[in-house]
Amino acid sequence: MAVESAIWLLFGITWFIVLLLIVALLWMKRRMDRQMARQCLLLEGVEEGSLDAVLGQHVAAAREAVDATARLEERLELLSKKTDDTLQHVGLVRFNPFMDTGGHFSFALAVTDAAGDGYVLCNLHGRRESRLYAKPVHGWESAYPLSEEERAALERAKTGMADAKGAQGDELEV
Repeated sequence: MAVESAIWLLFGITWFIVLLLIVALLWMKRRMDRQMARQCLLLEGVEEGSLDAVLGQHVAAAREAVDATARLEERLELLSKKTDDTLQHVGLVRFNPFMDTGGHFSFALAVTDAAGDGYVLCNLHGRRESRLYAKPVHGWESAYPLSEEERAALERAKTGMADAKGAQGDELEV
């Protein structure tokens, strides 16, 4: 009886191992099916149909993207340099230089690039005539004496406050 029970025990262990192997085999098959489905998605639309061909296409596309990015960076640097030289800072101050005329028809306009190089225009409006003066500016300074209004316009250009009008359109006193 001991031999018979040992045989049954060995038989039971063998069946248990076989069942474990069948479960492991089914689990591995399921994983392989999922992997094959992923590979089919990768190979979809590929002429040669091999994973090497797909990887080759992806590497080529990545190289093209790197080259395009390098070209864009070069162009951005060129545009950035060009932008620094453009007149981009503007400051405007309107004022009344003469007490006998009404309204703030005179103005000082400062226009500079990023380095503060440009010009200041000043228009003095009177009853019978209007005069326009232009003064060059280098590094936010002018070799010519600037009036209070011209200095205020240049400061507005420097700080980015373009217009001297308030929210309601009131004139800003300088």
